[in-house]
Amino acid sequence: MATGDDSEVILKRILDAADERSICGPVAQHLVGAKLERRYRKQGLVVENHSCFAQDKGLDRNADFTVHNFAFHVTISPTKALVRRWEQNASDSLSCRVLVREHQRESTKRLLESNTTRRVSVHGIESFVGLNVDEMSTDDQTDAVSVLADLFSIYNRRVREVERDSTGMEIEVRGQS
Repeated sequence: MATGDDSEVILKRILDAADERSICGPVAQHLVGAKLERRYRKQGLVVENHSCFAQDKGLDRNADFTVHNFAFHVTISPTKALVRRWEQNASDSLSCRVLVREHQRESTKRLLESNTTRRVSVHGIESFVGLNVDEMSTDDQTDAVSVLADLFSIYNRRVREVERDSTGMEIEVRGQS
């Protein structure tokens, strides 16, 4: 990881490389989970960790991640069926955060055109995680590279904990043991 690169640029490169290996969805989900864990660990909040192949409904959960009254859905293939799920979260009084690749934001927003609630919002994964990295580095009075290294360490642990085959999913952190 080059120290001069912006957090969002680094995350985009990681997701692009995962996309080339057809594992972008799993990598994206675990990156968001690691980000949420890193962000909320000081509050003692446990962010659930499930295999990326586990269905929300099969696990009786509202979303990929639920933190307080926020439901986080991570997807690289937004569909009308998912829109119904997001709208259900909103009608259940959850604020729904839909996380897609940055280049999918506008098309995903168009899927939501009929959505009359303001409780569903669409964000790019790269900016959602990247901005939080920058905020956490300020909170921790450290640099973004250190926060990214910690984030990737959490990510790698989460992947190893729940994925039967984590081959190619782990993120190498150069300069870290």
